[in-house]
Amino acid sequence: MEELDRWCWRAHRYGGNYGLLFIDVDNLKAVNDIYGHLAGDMLLTAIGKALLSAVRRSDLGARIGGDEFAILLDNIPETELASKAERIAKTVGKLKVSHGAVVLTPSISAGYTVLEPGVKPSELLLRADRSMYAAKQAKTGMLN
Repeated sequence: MEELDRWCWRAHRYGGNYGLLFIDVDNLKAVNDIYGHLAGDMLLTAIGKALLSAVRRSDLGARIGGDEFAILLDNIPETELASKAERIAKTVGKLKVSHGAVVLTPSISAGYTVLEPGVKPSELLLRADRSMYAAKQAKTGMLN
């Protein structure tokens, strides 16, 4: 939240094109329940590494909750946010995470919003969260 607040200040003070991706790991609870929390942790670690490899050094990625990640995107036009979210989701979907005899293929839902000058960080998170839930709903109507 501190970094988001700083990026919002920067957008307000200097202008520029900044975006926020809000990412939720699909079905992590089911992975934990079926295969154990170690499998879920391995999945989260693999996803985190994939997210960091999918963004530039000027961007900032972080795990913000149990199965949620956020990425602040530097110098990205609003018109590119949706395709960036889709590319990241496809990158994660190509992962194969081995846990014993089981190979897990993760899936994420990603929402996004533009960092608009004067808009509070909490409002930006809410916008990105709503966008993420819309993406999740579009995947066969699931909401977990």
